[in-house]
Amino acid sequence: MTARPQLQGADTQRGV
Repeated sequence: MTARPQLQGADTQRGV
């Protein structure tokens, strides 16, 4: 999945 700045912050870098 693509990194989404809508989630948390760590998940955005991990692309979860």
